[in-house]
Amino acid sequence: MSEGLWPYLVVLIAGTLMTEPWRWAGLALSRNLDVESEVFKLARAISTAIVAALVARLVVLPTGALADIDLWVRLGAFLGGIAVFLASGWRLLLGVAAGVALLLAGASLTG
Repeated sequence: MSEGLWPYLVVLIAGTLMTEPWRWAGLALSRNLDVESEVFKLARAISTAIVAALVARLVVLPTGALADIDLWVRLGAFLGGIAVFLASGWRLLLGVAAGVALLLAGASLTG
């Protein structure tokens, strides 16, 4: 093996050795869990709220290149993506693709 590939092999092996035992332990311990329990409902609600807050922050208070796009373009792309998501029967990929396409179209039209 060439000298340039050894670091990648070490990272791959170390990463596998550090993560795989925990994945197998999680699989073994989760077999008897009730995913409809109140604890899981709470965890689902909290994670959904966090994702919603992060998306809202990206739309309203973006950083980087997204901050250069007008607020009305970002809001329009966001609402258009949600509309496509709902109209397509909750297909996430279609909603995200529509939102990105609308954002790119709006950004290119406004300069």
